[in-house]
Amino acid sequence: MTEREDTAFETCEIVFWRGYVRCAFYAVPNGAEPIASPFFRSRERSPGQSGPALEAHRALVERLEDEGWEPVARGRAWYALTFRRRGWSPVEELPLEEASAVVAAIEAHAVPPPPREPEPEPEPEPEPAPTREPAAAAVTHRSRRQAALLVGTALLIALAAALGLTLLGTNSAQGKNRGQILSMRARQELRAQQHRPIVTAAPVARHPAQAAPTTIVVRGARGDSWVEARAGSATGKSLFAGVVSQGETVRVTAPVVWITFGSAGNLDLRVNGRAPVPGTFNGTVTAVIAHGRVRSA
Repeated sequence: MTEREDTAFETCEIVFWRGYVRCAFYAVPNGAEPIASPFFRSRERSPGQSGPALEAHRALVERLEDEGWEPVARGRAWYALTFRRRGWSPVEELPLEEASAVVAAIEAHAVPPPPREPEPEPEPEPEPAPTREPAAAAVTHRSRRQAALLVGTALLIALAAALGLTLLGTNSAQGKNRGQILSMRARQELRAQQHRPIVTAAPVARHPAQAAPTTIVVRGARGDSWVEARAGSATGKSLFAGVVSQGETVRVTAPVVWITFGSAGNLDLRVNGRAPVPGTFNGTVTAVIAHGRVRSA
């Protein structure tokens, strides 16, 4: 399993807790509250795989499976099962309805192009009202009207030609000015690039990820107790070995700590600022604590 796949899961491990009368199994997820099995009675230091202990353990396993946990490993004890569950990912796809709403909102706020102004059309000359005149007068009037129409048409053509020449000259001047401006900007950009210093990015130093340390604080709360702590395993470097008297506090730090407690019930223990499950440490206990997780050695 790669490191990226491993971080996508959260894990928990089943441990045994024994009180004065009642006992139970606990599943301890990383950074979450423990999940308890039904209580049962047992006077054994380690419960047997039968009777009420087996039924309570089976009920806890069924509850974990219903909540999405799956078993992945087994410890030395028959009840020490390790489970994992895939964590939540914030990466979600937009539903089709939300995507359509976003597109519609963008189209609604889009600025339409300005409408083109229509070219002015020449207004037609009003026709004179017909009058009843003699035939000669009608012919003369018609000739004058045709001459007036010809003159008006000629004037309109001349006006259109002058307007077209004016617009052509204006567009040509604007195009020429725009070309000059673009040419000046291109020359300025070329000069800026020539004088711009070349910057070479320095390679980023990559440091290997370091494992989170484990800090264990042991305090004698109810009497004296023997404590021996080593780094990594039972043969690792000695971190502490001696008697922790009542009222005395001992602190050890390492990525992985192998530790033995004698008369563990006389001690108050905190791992990375958190206390373990109540009743987990009684009598003589040997455990391996790695990155804040506690498991029996």
